[in-house]
Amino acid sequence: MNGFVVEKSMCKIDGNNQENGLPSWQLSLAVGVCVWWSDPDGGESSGAYSVVALPAGGVVDGKTEITIENECKRAVAHAAELSELGPRASQKSVPVEHWASARYRVDQGLVPVGGQKFEMEIEDRRETTGQLWVTTSAEGGSVDDMLAVCLEVNQLRPEDGDTQAAHVHFDSDNLAFTIFKQGDRYLLRLETGVTLKQEHLADGAIIWVVE
Repeated sequence: MNGFVVEKSMCKIDGNNQENGLPSWQLSLAVGVCVWWSDPDGGESSGAYSVVALPAGGVVDGKTEITIENECKRAVAHAAELSELGPRASQKSVPVEHWASARYRVDQGLVPVGGQKFEMEIEDRRETTGQLWVTTSAEGGSVDDMLAVCLEVNQLRPEDGDTQAAHVHFDSDNLAFTIFKQGDRYLLRLETGVTLKQEHLADGAIIWVVE
């Protein structure tokens, strides 16, 4: 099943200064540099990543193994599979609470609810990969309890053309489902092994449980 199905942005590579078949920027890769990984496994996990670890001797050829990571996956890639993206996309994390908590209802004369502390982070990659990431997690909570959503332009079927899409994740490693916009309706594509079941709340409302 497809995980991230994204279109790779055009990346300018300096082909005039190469050694061992690699451009100079790859040979000088360092921790923290933002790169595009072209996943050789059918492109399933292709996307923007940050370099988190390099061999002691640095990059020596296209087969050098480099550890990369983003919000959803950590992987080991070969240097030749990486493309230049430039500076890391902008991020901003701010503390948030329930929309009707006292934090936001002060001086409104309304009874506040909630109050648990969360953090919401926005990572803007629109200029580099055409994506906007929003991540929300409980303050000090487990990374596996995070809600991560990636907005982008994608395709459900090639014959339908490009459309708006949202990837929704269970945690930092596992994609749950993707929502595609089609006219005035939404199409939901579950990942392999993910199930959808209907439940009824006490007030009669119907919910769908994805697990």
